[in-house]
Amino acid sequence: MGGNMDIHNFEEYFDPEILKRGKDYFYKNKVDHIIQSADGEFKAIITGSDVYSVRAHLSSRQEIDELTCDCPYDWTEHCKHKAAILYKIREMMDKNETTIQKVNPGQASQQSDLPKILSTLDKDELIKIVCDLSDQYPEIEKEIQFRYSVDDNEVSQCKTLVTESINKEKYKGFISWNKVGPAVKGAELALERAVQRLEGGFYNQAIGISLVVMPPIVKMIDFSDDSGYISPILNEATEIIKESAQKASEVESEQRQEVLFKKIIKEAKNKRYDGWSEWRHELLKAAAAFSGNKKMRSLLEKLIEQLLENEEPDNWSSDYEIEELKVLQLMLIERFDTEEKAEAFLESNIRYKTFREKAILRALEKGDFTKGLQLCEDGIVLNSSLPGRVDLWKRYRYKTYEQMGDIENQKVLARELLMNNNSDFYPIYKGLFPPGEWELEKESILNELENQNFSSVYRHIIESESETSRILLYCQNHKIEIMNLYEHIIEDYPREVSVLFSSYIKQQSKEAGDRKKYKGVCKVIRTYKKACGSGDANLLIDHLKSQYQRRPAFIEELNKIK
Repeated sequence: MGGNMDIHNFEEYFDPEILKRGKDYFYKNKVDHIIQSADGEFKAIITGSDVYSVRAHLSSRQEIDELTCDCPYDWTEHCKHKAAILYKIREMMDKNETTIQKVNPGQASQQSDLPKILSTLDKDELIKIVCDLSDQYPEIEKEIQFRYSVDDNEVSQCKTLVTESINKEKYKGFISWNKVGPAVKGAELALERAVQRLEGGFYNQAIGISLVVMPPIVKMIDFSDDSGYISPILNEATEIIKESAQKASEVESEQRQEVLFKKIIKEAKNKRYDGWSEWRHELLKAAAAFSGNKKMRSLLEKLIEQLLENEEPDNWSSDYEIEELKVLQLMLIERFDTEEKAEAFLESNIRYKTFREKAILRALEKGDFTKGLQLCEDGIVLNSSLPGRVDLWKRYRYKTYEQMGDIENQKVLARELLMNNNSDFYPIYKGLFPPGEWELEKESILNELENQNFSSVYRHIIESESETSRILLYCQNHKIEIMNLYEHIIEDYPREVSVLFSSYIKQQSKEAGDRKKYKGVCKVIRTYKKACGSGDANLLIDHLKSQYQRRPAFIEELNKIK
């Protein structure tokens, strides 16, 4: 915070609409559980459409040194929750309230020694503490029972745990981004149990638990703002199922295997996976572990055929689905049928990436370089509208030339790939030349790349080769890059580096219009200070303060630079 905002004038620093909403929260008593420490720190829970934690720290002069909230709001510097706690603090000060909970430094130290304190208590005292806490917080009792009890009906127990955890975090039928983590806590605990069962050799329970985790988590995709929690849960569940199925196929009776197979197949067939087929495919791979039994293999093959029939040809997403299903078919053929049949199936599906890659690698293993090159050339023609795929087939073509020992064609293709922004081919291409020839070739490449605007390969080469004069010119044309490249040229061009930083900072300052961008400018200034020393940086700071006197938020951020 700035040095001038205090508990009496904080309204001046808030957007009027935000201030109005914060005052409304304050009057409606949405500021809960406020705690004040002896050093001027206030913490509170603000309960609105969601629950957020807010913290304020006041100096001895009642200036607000720090003000934070864990809500996602970032349109302006301050949110309504911050306003609400400040209104509450001011009210308490005006009324000279003493009913708030105070925590002094000694108490904080005692809290940090909790494990030491608990270690001095006997068993009965510990049991009483846990039971008292469980009475106060039912979720603690549930987690203890789940983690440490032995329940014969644990699959049903896990299902309940997963759904209750999700439902607890719903608000008006939706789970916000910051509640997704707590919502999947039940699923995480259930999968911990599944892993325990897998490691203990109880494969039926491991599969059963994982299968009841998946449906509610997949459904949750439709009513949550997920930021990366859901996929790992589903990935872990399918991995447990696959590993358990593989081990069960080695030790369980045929009758038990069939029961597990049918459970997995039933889940894979469910329509909930129509839009999320990657997990359906993983379930089918798990079911394939039991395909040593002809009856189960036949059922699996029929299901794959049915799924293929439901896909529409000449559709990008359907092409992906078809390829994945055909890979499963190939896996079964390779496992149980002749090499000739597998080869024929591979050739008949050569239009798919996975199949072409397999065919190329098989040709190289056999030393059939002519066939390998032809497969690469055909792939380049087939996928001419897909640059990434074309590069892939060129890479396989390079691998073929490499195995053939054809240096000249390696040079031609390596340069082609390098000039097409494949920086990883730079050391490969360089390694094809004797040192005496390389310097001339390097200059030729750099001269050609220099005119390509923002070529990542050009930047990569001049940085890795410490081409200082070229780096300086590059930074002059792309000022933002001085942040990343100054260390390479500061010794040879200290004055030029300072000018580049100053010019870039002035440009960014002119364009900045809110505190978030002001902070970004100050971050660059700190780097400038590190690169060129305090003298130049301080002169620039003084210049900016003078130029932008009407931007108090910017001045505040500049004053923070040490």
